[in-house]
Amino acid sequence: MVGRGGGYGLDAELALKAAAKYDFEGERTAQEWMEAVTGVKFEGSFASSLKDGTLLCQLINAIKPGTIKRINSSKMPFKQMENISNFLKACRTLGVAEYSLFETVDLFEEKDVGLVIRCLFALGSAVQSSTPEFAGPHLGAKPHTANKREFTAEQMRQARLDTTMTKAMQGSAAVMERLPIVKTGITAGAEYAGIGDTSSMCMTSMGSYGIMDRSEVVRTGITMGADSAGPSADANAVPHSSMGSAGIMEVSRERGGAGGGCASTPG
Repeated sequence: MVGRGGGYGLDAELALKAAAKYDFEGERTAQEWMEAVTGVKFEGSFASSLKDGTLLCQLINAIKPGTIKRINSSKMPFKQMENISNFLKACRTLGVAEYSLFETVDLFEEKDVGLVIRCLFALGSAVQSSTPEFAGPHLGAKPHTANKREFTAEQMRQARLDTTMTKAMQGSAAVMERLPIVKTGITAGAEYAGIGDTSSMCMTSMGSYGIMDRSEVVRTGITMGADSAGPSADANAVPHSSMGSAGIMEVSRERGGAGGGCASTPG
C-alpha cells in the first residue's frame, strides 16, 4: 500500500510524490525477507501488516535475540507506536544510519511507507557487519569494511630505507623532456658566447661588438708630428694646436733710429 497522506494541501502533494516514486519491487523483496527471517506470513497489505510494530520487533529479535525485551500486543494506538519506536531504537543499535530511519507516523499513519522499505534494506545491510552471528538470510549488499594494517617500527624504518625513486614519483620526468636549444643564424665562439662564467661578457651582452666596428680615423691635410703636437704624457708642453700662429706669422724685429726713421747703414 502506498502512503496515504493527507486529504488536501501540502500533505496531499507529498502523498502524491511518494506514490509516484514508490518502489513496489522493493516492497515485495522486503516482505519476503521478513517472512523468511521471522517465519511469519503477512496477513494483509505490507503497511497494514507492519502498522502495529509487532512484526518489526519480531524481526529484530530473530536477528539478535533479546534485543527488544517486551513486544506490546495491545490494540491501543500508543502501544503500537511504542513497538515501532522500539524497532527504530534497535535499528540504531545494529548500525543503521540515522538518515536511513523513518518517523513513527510514516508507518502508523502511512504517510511515507517508502521510507519504511528503505529502512528495512538498510537494516539487512547493516547486520551483515554488526551481527556476524546472524546466519541469514540477508537483505541488501554487505557494507565495505576498512582493511586496517598494523606495521611495526622496524617495518616502517626498513620501508623508508628501501624506498627508491620510481617514475610514478617523478611527475613528468621522462615524459615531457626539455627540448635542446638550437642556435641559428649568427654563431659565436665560446670566447664570445661565454663558457658558464657569470663574470664574463657573452656576445648577447655586448651589443654590436664584432658586427659594427668603429671606423678608423684618417687624418688629412696638415699633419703635425709628435714634436709639434706635444707628447701626450707631458702636461707642461704646449701642443701645436694650442700655439695659435706661432711659427707661421713671425713678428718682424724692430730696428731703432732717431726721429723714428730707419737706421742708416754705416758706410
